[in-house]
Amino acid sequence: MKTKYACVLGAILKMHCMLLTVLAVLFLTLPVAADHDRPPRILVLHSYHQGLEWTDALQRGISRVFAETKAKVDLDIHYLDMARLGPMIGKDLVEADFVDHLKNVHHDLDYDLVLVSDNDALETILRHRETVAPGAPVVFCGVNNFSQSMISGHSGITGVAETPSFDKTFELAAALWPGLSKVLVLGEDTATGQQNLSILKMQMANASSRPELHFSTETDIAALEERLAVLTPEWAVLPMCRPFEDARLLSVAEASARLSKASPVPLFAAWDFWMNHGPMGGVAVSSASQGGAAASIALRILQGEPVDSIPVLEDSPNLVILDQNALDRFSIPAARVPRESTILNHEPSFYEQHHTLVWTYGLLSLAGTVLCLLLALNVVARRKADASLKRQLLFTETLLRAIPSPIFYKDTFGRYLGCNKAFADFHELSEIKVKGRTVHELFPGSQGALFEAKDRELLLSEGVQCYEHSLQTHRGPREVIICKSVFSDEHGHPAGIVGMITDITDRKAMELELLSVRDAALAASVVKSAFLANMSHEIRTPLNGLMGMLQLLESSSQTDEQNEFIGMALVSGKRLTALLSDILDISRIEADKLTITKLPFDLGEMRASIETLFSFSAMEKGIEFDVQFDENLPRTLVGDELRLRQILFNLVGNAIKFTTQGYARVQISMQPGKPEDECRILCCVSDSGPGISDNILAKVFEPFVQGEDSYVQGHQGAGLGLAIVARLVNLMGGTLSIDTSETGTTICCSLPLQISPKDAQEFKTCRTDDQPGPARLRILLAEDDPVNMFAATRILEKAGHVVAEASDGEQALTLLREADFDLILMDIQMPLMDGMQATALIRSDASLGGKSRIPIVAMTAYAMRGDAEKFLSGGMDGYIAKPLDSKDLFEVIRDVVSRRKACR
Repeated sequence: MKTKYACVLGAILKMHCMLLTVLAVLFLTLPVAADHDRPPRILVLHSYHQGLEWTDALQRGISRVFAETKAKVDLDIHYLDMARLGPMIGKDLVEADFVDHLKNVHHDLDYDLVLVSDNDALETILRHRETVAPGAPVVFCGVNNFSQSMISGHSGITGVAETPSFDKTFELAAALWPGLSKVLVLGEDTATGQQNLSILKMQMANASSRPELHFSTETDIAALEERLAVLTPEWAVLPMCRPFEDARLLSVAEASARLSKASPVPLFAAWDFWMNHGPMGGVAVSSASQGGAAASIALRILQGEPVDSIPVLEDSPNLVILDQNALDRFSIPAARVPRESTILNHEPSFYEQHHTLVWTYGLLSLAGTVLCLLLALNVVARRKADASLKRQLLFTETLLRAIPSPIFYKDTFGRYLGCNKAFADFHELSEIKVKGRTVHELFPGSQGALFEAKDRELLLSEGVQCYEHSLQTHRGPREVIICKSVFSDEHGHPAGIVGMITDITDRKAMELELLSVRDAALAASVVKSAFLANMSHEIRTPLNGLMGMLQLLESSSQTDEQNEFIGMALVSGKRLTALLSDILDISRIEADKLTITKLPFDLGEMRASIETLFSFSAMEKGIEFDVQFDENLPRTLVGDELRLRQILFNLVGNAIKFTTQGYARVQISMQPGKPEDECRILCCVSDSGPGISDNILAKVFEPFVQGEDSYVQGHQGAGLGLAIVARLVNLMGGTLSIDTSETGTTICCSLPLQISPKDAQEFKTCRTDDQPGPARLRILLAEDDPVNMFAATRILEKAGHVVAEASDGEQALTLLREADFDLILMDIQMPLMDGMQATALIRSDASLGGKSRIPIVAMTAYAMRGDAEKFLSGGMDGYIAKPLDSKDLFEVIRDVVSRRKACR
């Protein structure tokens, strides 16, 4: 009965283990949602078919490792079925069908790793790796006769070689079968058979014990059975062939059973698929161990270890596997069986089956005895603890009565031990009604459940707990902070919870009001920024058309009077553009969104630009204009050239505008006392104008303040120039001063800059101002506004260029495919496809060939801070803001074309 019970129990346990294995495999192979947190996806490719014992054991070994390590992986398992399909349709067609299947059915899968078993799967992946899993590391197992030449020329490949342990199997056979002196090796005259025979001979050449080997290449099962039937006790048999019966290839299981039955001496196996059918055992190649070792290497790679740093495991992880039925058949005593053996068909003893139960009962008996002793000791300790606890509670109650904040304390079961008067008053209860009640009795509903859950959480952590809560009281909802801590008894064990309530209702109301004010301010800022950006774009677009048409008229034949009208219109347009830029600048400065750059620039060029821009205006007004630069100033400085130019242009422009006679003078000198690599310059702009009145002087640097305070305005302007100057000087870390009288005004600013000879040299060598302009170019113009399209086309054609027009991004792509161009002028905001989308498609379209690198210039009304950087980072080569100035346009064209030629 005991034996029967043990067998039944063993069978049940085996069924449970099998069920758990199946569930583990199903869980590991369930599809995972494709998001950024998906588990690694592994392609598992087996050479043979599902149902083959060798292949199924390999897969069990792989799944077991992932299950035991709790690794979250997505296994995509495929079977080439090469053993059955290969002879029928050919290996090449099997491979082609597999690759087509992945392309058509699993084309959207990106594999993080490929795990293959046996030679056919490895060869298939090596041939089609770039199609199946480009760039993914490859781990192999079960590969026969492995050599490094198999993976020569391939990177990112490692794995486990399959090498039978013939020498160790013979050593095991000699230990189990002491009279062994001869071994009959059943081989076959095939490539695999010859390779296995070569390995056997090489191993035996270095073996310590060498039985006499006899080789047979007979594969007819009947003949083999006759040969084995006459063997005497000094023999043993090592099968390495697949026998036939009437031209039918026998399965390994059938061949193993028939050969074992026919042989009066034990069979020893070098592969585990021969086992469990009659052979006694051997140091066998284990398919499960092969799969498990490969899965372990895969985990190392997935955890970040470089695949090329993991060498191929050429020492095959073979196991000592024995069959208890064969041991019993040949009366092999247990003393000869190695301890590390895996024994099949072994019926475990009662202790082996129930050792956990035996130890549990033993430990429980011991624990019961010890527990009785501890209980007796605990009675004495508990009496002392009770006395100490009473003293502690008495002290606590006395102390808490003197504290004005609501305080309570309760035991570990959530029952109130007491509270102070402030707590009772807060809840309009008496101290007697609080004591002995639970949180559910004092706070019914969800509040009681919340407090109970918080108490349990605190008792588990034994720390301090503070949280905000909306507490329902007789006075209505109150916002409070509840702080609680665990207090302990004299043994350090949790004895209960003490807590304090702080009413923050008024403070929360104030915080909400402040948050509302802040949110309103942030919303207003966002709306303002969006409005400015939109207005900038919407104003610049029609203004570009207006300025373009005026420039076209200016370049055509007109009468002197018409030229004068056109010139006045251009000046007005430029004033509108400058006003728009000033408004945007002052807005960005006030929003703290304007940054200062530090780049090398030529101070001599800045002087030349001041003289060129303002000499004509001064000459028209009949005033003297002089620009003086200190000779000690270095020619090249490092700083924000654009902002320094903006400061000087605003100051000089104001000086000439408000001076009707006399002079306007610019003086720039270097201030001493700075380190060698730093240069602080002093810029002073003086004029002989009427000066600034006292009532205006106090607010002259505020936005929209003009030098005249009457309705009779003698000078044009919006009053933003000096406001921008003051804020730019402050951003650059400088200082600003003003000296004014009835005979003139002098404004000086001191600005810190840097000297960098290296940057200066690079700056000089990189200049392209003196390079000749581009020759006749074929230009593709993408612009949706008809007026802007017409103006830009005529300006470019007058300069000798050939222009093709596209009204959106899609047309631009079509024209680019059909013809060759030297440059694209790309508007950003267009219907159907905008300029950024068109640029991205051009840069990424391999079918365009060299056209994908064509220079592209953003020609747009987006002129806010950061717009140029955004377009350049999106793949464009240049940027020009609308409204266009023909000189600026041709300068940008020359720059991007020359840079593109220099890069070829």
